[in-house]
Order: sequence, then structure tokens, then C-alpha cells
Amino acid sequence: MDLLNSLLSQLSTARSNIVFNEDISPVLSYVIELLSFEETSSLALFVIVTLQKHFEAELVSELSDVIDDFLLSCDSSSDRSKIIRTITALFPVQSDLCVELFTKNDLLIKIVTNEIVSILSSSIEIHRERAVVILSLFSAASLNEECRPLIADQYVSLILKVLKCEFNEKTSFLKCLSALVTIKVWSSVKKEVFEKEPDSLNVQYVTEILINGLVSTKTADDYQRAICIEGLAIMSLNVSVKKLLRNDDNFIGSLLENLKDTTENSSIYGTISILSNLTTYNEKLTKNQQSMKSLQDYASLKNVQTKGEPEKDSDEDVNDFVDYLLTTQPLMANITEVTKMKSYSTAKGIHQEIMKLMVNLSTSVPFRATLVNQGILNILLSYLINVSKGHITHKKDGIVVESPVEDSMTRFRAIKALSKIITTHDPSKLFNNSTVEMAAPILFIAEIIIEYDCLVNGSDSSNSPLHGVEINPQDCFDSLVALINITSAEPMELKDLVLGLTWSSLYGLILSDDVNIQRSVLELISNIALSPVCSAKFFNWDEKDKSKNENYGHFKTLVQLMGLKDLKSQLAVLNVFANCSEYELISTMLAKSELFVVHLIDLLRGQTDEEDIVVRCFYILLNMMNSPDKSLLVSIAHKQELQKLIITAVKLVNDMETKQMGIRVCIMLKSEQSYNEEK
Repeated sequence: MDLLNSLLSQLSTARSNIVFNEDISPVLSYVIELLSFEETSSLALFVIVTLQKHFEAELVSELSDVIDDFLLSCDSSSDRSKIIRTITALFPVQSDLCVELFTKNDLLIKIVTNEIVSILSSSIEIHRERAVVILSLFSAASLNEECRPLIADQYVSLILKVLKCEFNEKTSFLKCLSALVTIKVWSSVKKEVFEKEPDSLNVQYVTEILINGLVSTKTADDYQRAICIEGLAIMSLNVSVKKLLRNDDNFIGSLLENLKDTTENSSIYGTISILSNLTTYNEKLTKNQQSMKSLQDYASLKNVQTKGEPEKDSDEDVNDFVDYLLTTQPLMANITEVTKMKSYSTAKGIHQEIMKLMVNLSTSVPFRATLVNQGILNILLSYLINVSKGHITHKKDGIVVESPVEDSMTRFRAIKALSKIITTHDPSKLFNNSTVEMAAPILFIAEIIIEYDCLVNGSDSSNSPLHGVEINPQDCFDSLVALINITSAEPMELKDLVLGLTWSSLYGLILSDDVNIQRSVLELISNIALSPVCSAKFFNWDEKDKSKNENYGHFKTLVQLMGLKDLKSQLAVLNVFANCSEYELISTMLAKSELFVVHLIDLLRGQTDEEDIVVRCFYILLNMMNSPDKSLLVSIAHKQELQKLIITAVKLVNDMETKQMGIRVCIMLKSEQSYNEEK
């Protein structure tokens, strides 16, 4: 231990004075040997990793020589176990070297084979420790695709013998380890082996070993818990396993207990991964997406079946399970405690799984209020704020990506869950009427809309934090609805912020082929139209140079959208004009615009029986009739026989206020026409 600490101290304080051949090489064999002891393995491995950063080429060569020497000098069972434990410890940090040794080094292959033969010659209990050493090597090696076929083909006899032994206090760890190895090499096991060993090599049997291992594990046995969780994190991708796990209250209780008690990142990651898998609803995929998913699932444990079509999960089962977790289990409280851990800020894997879980939990509308009460907003916003530091700057007039976001998919999932929550809540109540608090989610939700515009319209993505993430129409729709909800609140600052962050994207999507997207964009613009900054985008132009003014282009597009076939989209467009026509300057512009007046009359002509359309047209006409200059409007109205259209509409609508509004417009038009004729 003193040697390891001394080396680490030298590497951290006197790196420039260290010469590998003189200072490291003479002691490296001792460091390697310390990898085989539980008490010193972690520290010795840290030394290796540190050396690797500074002397990569020299270290690999020297490691290879040292291990060869160890292999040649293996005279006893103890020596053989030590070298196997050493290579097992090195696998995660020296994968290429270890794979070469495992698959091609004759001495190591001979040692492993002889050890297995010896273990198989008598009961597993007698050779328990030796079996643990070999299976631990297999577990480490099976992460590599070159090693898995060798394990599944040459060494499967040991795995099977352990799987078949009785589950008791002495064998529980060994059986769990064997089950984990089985899972990892599953896709490499030959068909005839499955057929020969149907009782041992089946999904339910292997899963039950791991469940029993977790439920029966004492608090002190962290390693067995970790093995069980690692195995079940993989197995819980399989539909039949998902159903089995969801219905096992003891297992779920043990899993959540582990989440509360453990401080090991790998165990927390695995636990949340299982919960994420168990709460995943069926995806709604296009045919192309279904084909791609089938390829991805090939040879995996997601759809391991002996016969017939892959089993499908039940969204109803998932819903019931989510309800169970949120109403009877301390899931969210335990997740919140995880986010308070010191290591959480750098635990990217845990971030990924928590955000997957948050998306799953917030998928079904009835659970969203419970999630809010249990702290989901704090989990999501705290994560987004922290991971944005040093990477993303949100300004009033746009987003600046200072450096690429490290995990844009996890960021996207957090924003997706945030959007879902806000779509079904009153933002004022959600954020205690605080304008500052309501503004915070806008900063992030805007990112989904920006990236969707980049994807479908090829817009500039240099300042899109979610660059490269495949945003689907539903995700964009949810984000738009969330912003519609927030901008329904009174503060003008919220409307200006949405406009500043998303204007170019909103205008890019205003002609979207997706009706839901187009409608939502128009409804959002309708909500923020009363902002002077927004109204200027459509009405800040002069008649003399309108052809050169991009704002007139915006206005012209909006006028043309009055003729959309989708009623709700039409209403959103009319709302923009209705809201903005309250300003005298804009009502005058509308009254003087032949383009607008003709389109408005054509709209009324075609939909005199549509009360929602009629009331908005009447409102706009009233505002225009109150403008100082309405001669063009009156002239066109007379030619287009607007009064007759209004009288027809008045007869068809049921609402008395709307009828009165139409009558007022008629009176004003007639009065104005009479005045002009007299004049």
C-alpha cells in the first residue's frame, strides 16, 4: 500500500522528473501483483490508469512482459488464481492487451482450461473460490465481442454446472455470477446448447436466480447486489422479464431499498436502469422505424423467444406499475436523494437513466400532478441548469452554444419531460406566479423547437444545443403546447422571451406540412402577438417600400394562412389579427390593405355559418371601422357586398353578442357609405 501511495504522490508532484525505465519499470511487477488482492486492487488499478495517461506505449509493452513472466511461473493453484484475478482487474483499463491474452495466449488458455477441469471433477461447493475467480474473469471478458464466442463455446460447461447447483447461502454468490455471465454471452451460445439445456438456459430461470440473489442479499454483501443489478439491468429489456419483475413486490422493495442505501455509482446506475426499463411504454413507430428497431433488437435479450412472434409489452401494465411506484413506493424521494450526492454532478450514466425514467413517468397525464408534488421540476431544472454552465448561454434574443453539449440526448430527455409536465398544468400555479421561475423552462423548451426546425427546414444548427438529436413531430408539438401554456400567463416578459429565442424557428415552421405543428405554431404566435416586439414582425412596414421589407413578407404569409383548411389554425391566425387590431395604428394598416380586406371578406363569404370564424371577423371589422382612414375598406366592402354577407352571418349565428357586433358593423358601413356618397 505504501508503494502505491508513493507512486501516486510522485506522479502528481514530480511527473516531469520521472523516467519510466528507471522509476516505474523496476516496481511495476509489484504493482501488477497487488491487483490480485482485494485490499489493494482498487488503488493498484488507479496507479495503472495514472501511468497509462503518461506512459501509454511503454506501459503496455511492460505489462505484457510482466504478465508473460507471471504466466510462466504459475506453479500452484494459488499462483494461477492470482494471475487470473490480475487479468480480470486489468480488463476494463487494458482491454486490447487482455483480449489478446484471453483469446490467443496459450499459457493462459491452458491455465483456465485446467482450472475448469479441476472444478468440474467434484462439487462446486468444494471449489467455490476457484470457480468465482474463473467466472469473474469471464464476466470481465464477456464485455468484448471477441471473447464472448470463446466463453460460450469452450467454457460453457462450468457456467452450466454452477447454474444447476442448489441455491443456498454458500452458492448464492456463485450462481448469481454465473447467471450474469450467461446473460452477457447469451447471443453467442449455440442453438444446440439451448436445446440440450432448456431448464438452465432459459430467461425465467436465469432471472429468478438474480432476483433471489438480490432479495436474499444482506446489506453488507455489496458485490452480490451489484452483480444481480447488473444482470437484471440487461434482462429487464426482455418483455417477459419485465412482466415478472413488475409483479414481484419483494424484488421492487429490495430494488428501491438498494437505491436508498447504496453510494456506489454503478449500483445506482443499474438500479435506475431497471426502473427505466420497467416503466417504458411501447413506442409508436413508423414502418421504417420498426424495421430499424428489429435490426437493433436482433440477437439481443429484448425479444428472446423460443417460438412465434416477439412478445409485446402492455401499456396498461406499465401504467399500473407507474401508479404503484408513485403512490405506494418512495421512488421519487429516493431519486431526489441520489441527485443530492456529491458524485451526482459528474455521474453521466446516472443522469442518462434518471432522465429516461422521468420521461417514462411523465408519459401518462394522470401521474403528472403527483410528479410535480414529488419534486420532478426541481430534478429536471437543476440538471438542465447545471449541465448548461460553460456550454450554453441563453440570451433574450437567442441561444449561443459556446462549446458542444456533452450528452445532448440526455439533455433532450430532460426537456421532453419538462414539456410534458407543463402542457397539463397552469404555469402560474406551477411556479407560484413568479415571472422569473416561469421564464426558466422557456430557455430549455425552446431548444427542441429550434432543433426540429433545423431538421425539417435545414436551418442553421450552429447554435442548437440539441444538434444531432432526432426530434420527432410529437416532441416538437409538446414543446409548442408547453410554450403556449406559459405564454397564456400575463407577464409580457415571457412572451418577449419566447419570441426572442424562437422567432426564426417559428416562422420556419409556420408553413409546416404537419397540421398539429403548424396549428401550434400559429396558436403560440397568437399568444405572443400583443407583444410590441411580435406585432412589429408582421406590421412594421411602410406601404412605399413594402416589397423590400421582410416584415411585409411575414404579414403577407399570415394573410394567406387565413385560408387554411384546418379550422383551429384559421382561428389562431384570426386571433393574431384580432389582438393586434386593437392598436389603432395596426387597425388602420389593415383597413388600408387591399390584400387583407379582400382575404377577410373571402373568408367570411366561405364560412358565414362558422360562428368562431364569424365573431373574429366581426371583431376585426369593428376595429378597422374605428380607424381614422377606412376609405379603402368601405370601398372594397361595397364592391364585395360585405353588408349582405354580414346580414347572412348574423342570421346564422346563435350568440347574441356576436349578432349585435355584426349589426354594429353593418350600421357603421352604411353610415360611412352614405357619408361618402353625400360628400
